[in-house]
Amino acid sequence: MEEEAGESGKAGYVNFKRVVWHDAFYEVLATIHGLSRTGQHVMCGDGVDRHVFPAILILSADYEEQYGLFLFSCSLPLSLTC
Repeated sequence: MEEEAGESGKAGYVNFKRVVWHDAFYEVLATIHGLSRTGQHVMCGDGVDRHVFPAILILSADYEEQYGLFLFSCSLPLSLTC
């Protein structure tokens, strides 16, 4: 959502964006809630039927921790990274 110059920093606009974000994220969570408990069978590209459990991972880290995670992921063999 683009901020309009006249609305930037105003409490009403900031609260509006917060409500929109939380409502949208709630809809995402609601769609995977049941599947995260029971799982779902998915036919993968390699032809193997797998039972997967969707999850949303949230990275909560400060700059130094994020940098360390970045360096760690770069040191992994290519076959282990996404």
